[in-house]
Parts: sequence; structure tokens; C-alpha cells
Amino acid sequence: MRKIFNNQYGRDVMTIMPGEFYISTGKELISTLLGSCIAVCLYESEAVMGGMNHFLLPEYSGKVSDLYSSARYGVSAMEILIMQMQLKGADRDRIQAKVFGGGNVLSLSQSPERVGERNIRFIHDYLKTEGIKIVSEDTGGYFSRKVLFNTEDFSIRLSKVPVDATIVHNEEDYFKRITKMQEKTEIVYF
Repeated sequence: MRKIFNNQYGRDVMTIMPGEFYISTGKELISTLLGSCIAVCLYESEAVMGGMNHFLLPEYSGKVSDLYSSARYGVSAMEILIMQMQLKGADRDRIQAKVFGGGNVLSLSQSPERVGERNIRFIHDYLKTEGIKIVSEDTGGYFSRKVLFNTEDFSIRLSKVPVDATIVHNEEDYFKRITKMQEKTEIVYF
């Protein structure tokens, strides 16, 4: 995660990477670049609060003991973002969602279904089960996306970016790293 002042917007932009999330109760911009990954922007207008997560896979198939390192997986990323927003004063019943990503960028040998397709199906099912309304969405396709979320008015600035070797390499590298982490960690039940 890194915060950089952006001259075009005249304010800081917090950029999140896969497995990260960020919540703001102020006038901030949150940004990320997506390929097969999903970013969910949640907001609660009465609390004037918005947050974004960025995950690569719907669920983990190994063992994870660190709650925050598990934010790279959809189930945990969503639970953590919702929980942290509630701890900061958001009313769970008023949280709404904007969903982005799931491009057909990365195909892994473990499943005949593409990662992006799995992610889209997961997030639709998850938000429906949790009763969180999707107010806007841009998912699927054969391109990457740059998402900029304004936590002041909950608007989105979306740019579609052609897939290049760097994006594919970064996602494949990230997938390999989290797969190795799954093999080395243990799950802790409470």
C-alpha cells in the first residue's frame, strides 16, 4: 500500500495491491490495477465511509493462520473489509457495493474455469448471501482495469487497460507466492 500525492486530482491517492484493503472516512482516493483479480468498493453514505479491497482468488485451499494475510482471498477480504467498516461506525445494513475486475487475464492449471470467472461468480454469490446491493459493476472481458474510488462522493473513475505481459507476470507471480504461503502456514480456529 502506498500513498502518493496526485497533481491531476490535487490530493493523495492510496494505491492498494493484491491482498490489501483500505478504508477512509475522509476525502481520499483509493486506486488499484486489476487483471483477473476483483476489487470491491464498499461504502456507507450516512457514515461517509468507503473502502476497497483487492483479491486474486475466491477462497484459500490451504491453511492460513494470519487473518490479515488471508485478505488476498475473497471470503476473508470481504469479511475483513465489512468488519473494519463496522468497527469505524458503518451500519452494515446500509453498506452498498461497486464491483470491478475478473478479466480473462490469468488461467491456472488447477481449474478449467478461468480465475476471473471464478472471482465474478464468487463475489455475486457472496454479496447476494450477505444482502449487500451491487449498485454498479464492470467485470469480465479481455482487459485489465484501473479503478479510482473517491471516498468523498463514492464515485468511480474506471480505465480499461490492454493486458500486457507485465500484468500477466505480476498475477502469476502473486499466485505462486500465495500458493507457497498456503503450504507453509496453519489454520487457527477460535
